[in-house]
Amino acid sequence: MKLNSLIIIGFLAVGFFYAGCEKLQNKKQFSLKSEFKEYFKFGELSTWNYKNQTSANVVLSHELLKFQEGIMDLGEAKQEFFEYELKAVGGKNLLFRAISDADNVNRLSVFVFDTSFKIAAEVYFVDGMIKPFYGDNDKVVSHPTIVIDGQNYSNVFELQLGTSKYYSKIYFAKNIGIIERDDKLGTQFILKNYSIK
Repeated sequence: MKLNSLIIIGFLAVGFFYAGCEKLQNKKQFSLKSEFKEYFKFGELSTWNYKNQTSANVVLSHELLKFQEGIMDLGEAKQEFFEYELKAVGGKNLLFRAISDADNVNRLSVFVFDTSFKIAAEVYFVDGMIKPFYGDNDKVVSHPTIVIDGQNYSNVFELQLGTSKYYSKIYFAKNIGIIERDDKLGTQFILKNYSIK
């Protein structure tokens, strides 16, 4: 009787083990889309220098530090992510966090350091389009080409922010990043030069 019980327990244990392994192998995996990454993913030591609307000189610089990327295992699913900090000279540090969600949604959150990192803007990418995360209070305007301070840019989206307490508009260009950022006080920070790593 004891031997039969041990055999049954052994078969059950093996069955649970294989069922658990099969469940792990069948986990949903969500990935970040390459077009999404082209707007937001850059290498460590990339730099961006900005002037404001009243000066030709650089008044704000950002350098990309602490880049991290990988796969987060959240129980039933695995989600690709990346995160980095933009250290600032002449302004506040920013933190970018991107994650792949269900239903082919990629989401980017931008945090600004204000005693701690606080959410400043969010967008998501779905069906090949960048959209505002907060709905009616934020808007996204797509610009196939745009001229900012005499410089031509292509593949730009303008994020108009009704929810952020820090920024009113942010312009992102593919393979460049932020080309203009307007704060709530009316100051425009316009890209002067950059180096992508």
